[in-house]
Amino acid sequence: MRKKLLSICLSALFVVPFIVVAEEEPCKIIPKAGKVYEAGFCIDTVNMCLELPDGILYGDCFREVVIE
Repeated sequence: MRKKLLSICLSALFVVPFIVVAEEEPCKIIPKAGKVYEAGFCIDTVNMCLELPDGILYGDCFREVVIE
């Protein structure tokens, strides 16, 4: 019984971080009026939209640009 309980607890520890990351979905941002966005590229394994390197014009996600 203890081994089964331990295995369930360990499984929950490994599953919860992935669920939390997937809920944020920064790669699926829909641009809204009044904000400025730039193209970025999405890394699916970490679910992040990163800045495009110089010279690359097309991306597959949007990043919000903060204007100061």
